[in-house]
Amino acid sequence: MPPEDQDLDTSSLVVILGQPIEDDELPFAKDRKIHDMGPHLAPMLFQRAEDHLDYCIPLGRFLEPGEVVAGVKLSYGPVTDPPLTITKVGYAPTGVAIWITDGGEDERYDLQALVTTSQGRLKLFRFIMRTRGIADYIAPIYVTVEPIEVGVGINPNALPGASVSDGVLSAGAVPGASVSDGELSAAEDVGVARLAPAALSLTATVGESTAKVATLVNTGTAALAIDAIAVSAGFTQTNTCGASLEPGASCSITVTHAPKAEGSTAGTLTVETDVGDVTSTLAGTGTAAPVLPALGALSTSGNQFVKANGDVVRLRSINWFGAESTNNFPHGIWANGYKILIDKIAAWGFNCIRVPFSGDTFKSSSKINGVSDEFAENLAFIVSGTAATGYTYVTPFEAMDLIVAYAETKGLYIVFDHHRRAAGDGADGAPTDGSYSQANWLATWALVANRYKSAPNVIGADVHNEPHDLDWATWAGLAETCGNHIHTIAPHWIIFVEGVGSVADDFYWWGGQLAGVATRPVVLTVPNKLAYSPHEYGQSVGTQTWLRYDSNPSLPANYPANLYQVWHDHWGFIFEQNIAPIWIGEFGGHYGVDGTGAATKPHGTYEKQWTTELGKYLAGDFTGSGVNALPAGKMGASFAYWSFNPNSGDTGGLLQDDWNTPQAVKLATIAPFLA
Repeated sequence: MPPEDQDLDTSSLVVILGQPIEDDELPFAKDRKIHDMGPHLAPMLFQRAEDHLDYCIPLGRFLEPGEVVAGVKLSYGPVTDPPLTITKVGYAPTGVAIWITDGGEDERYDLQALVTTSQGRLKLFRFIMRTRGIADYIAPIYVTVEPIEVGVGINPNALPGASVSDGVLSAGAVPGASVSDGELSAAEDVGVARLAPAALSLTATVGESTAKVATLVNTGTAALAIDAIAVSAGFTQTNTCGASLEPGASCSITVTHAPKAEGSTAGTLTVETDVGDVTSTLAGTGTAAPVLPALGALSTSGNQFVKANGDVVRLRSINWFGAESTNNFPHGIWANGYKILIDKIAAWGFNCIRVPFSGDTFKSSSKINGVSDEFAENLAFIVSGTAATGYTYVTPFEAMDLIVAYAETKGLYIVFDHHRRAAGDGADGAPTDGSYSQANWLATWALVANRYKSAPNVIGADVHNEPHDLDWATWAGLAETCGNHIHTIAPHWIIFVEGVGSVADDFYWWGGQLAGVATRPVVLTVPNKLAYSPHEYGQSVGTQTWLRYDSNPSLPANYPANLYQVWHDHWGFIFEQNIAPIWIGEFGGHYGVDGTGAATKPHGTYEKQWTTELGKYLAGDFTGSGVNALPAGKMGASFAYWSFNPNSGDTGGLLQDDWNTPQAVKLATIAPFLA
């Protein structure tokens, strides 16, 4: 599943940092043409070089209550002669404005604006500028007229401290101004403090902590002296503000709430400045620690996963990819805190994470990257350095240790997946090749098994992803060799074996074809530690004869009732006949929505039908008749949704592109799986 870049494209030739402005400085938003850029749509703007075009990005619908825009970084290119000129980039509490002029003859410029909010959230906007060159010279016409005095109307109610008496505006309306003989003097340069958001709400489990960020901005014309920053009622704060703040500059104040008991706490964040105090209200809530299921090794009993005490477990899993890429670490840590992301997984009802990795991930020479230091919890990945000079990070193993350990506190199992031989995107088709031998493959698994054999929540190994280049007999033998090797180190782990691409010219999804198990099952030295893991996809991933599409709704005519036999023949018989557990290692789709949650993707209706029927089948309705065939005390087949990440090109994820907002349509579609 190839990831897509979710960050600002800093390879552009010009990068501009925005300056704060007021909401009343935002220009009116104008209608623009929409241009198809392939993976996404973007507004396209047209202008002549002599025009001064203002472009407004209103952000009100993206902001939470009390949240404001805290910064923007603009990137654009290419540079031509004459060049496009960005005369100003400004951010107001509710939007971003860009003032544009110049540009070459019929040139295209790709612009990106990466917006940061006061809650530390990110949003990336893309648009296109098409210029029309320099206008022909026209001789100017000069007209001499008598000077005309132009008055400016002011509504005193809009200005703090303003009043009007006998038509005269009071001095309180303008900071630093004074009135003498009814005339308003010029205002002196003064600092003006603005603190946002006006209220911070922090909820944490007793014994843990949570943090949120407030932004102090000087919107005045002189330096702002900061005398003190304080919080009350047991809250704590750290800040980047220093003793003064220059005009247009901002600084961050991180407020932390660490409840010692359940209940609510009210407090105040106060910033004392030379022009007065500014405040934000603080509301803290302490919640009871959840009662988590005891984690530990699992075994198999027929088609069920069971604990040591005999309790049956259904693995309701999700894929969090990225460690198999050149990041050598799960994606999204560039846009959110790692604990925040894991909290979302647990809160949605999942109890397991499938973690892809590559043969390069845990090499001694490998390094992690893509970590944001804007979230306090991510500082655990930094050994030394600064944002300006660059950071030195912990090793990939040390970083993964933090993921595994925190997942355990949330009651989440971990299954590691050997996704690729070398760091990158996509599926290799076989676990070995000329540069990555069987010995390399086994040695990689030995590293992982030795590292996590004692972690109570690491329960198994998906020995290789989508081995579609191999025939079933060859792959079954390799899976046995690898599984037995892992069991010499971690004999309590479940060995997950995926399918191939075809059996007897019956082609299926990569990793999904397990028909060969009927005549050639995988047999391990350690008993009751084997599960099969097909991959199963719908319309978002490819065209198949058993699926129905918007472009051909008549194929097949009996959709979706036909799906039950398709699943039975390729992998479902293993579960139905009580041969071994089934864990769908990947399934998912766009379900009609894009990375912003908008309904722009095709096949949404049919893909939701496919998913609904798959949920019934996994739960024990093997014919679609509405009758559950599972004996009492047994649970349905297990699964791993693809994916948590929004940057999966084939399917998107359960998070929107901002790595924070849930995809409501998708979560509603898979809700029966998590019930």
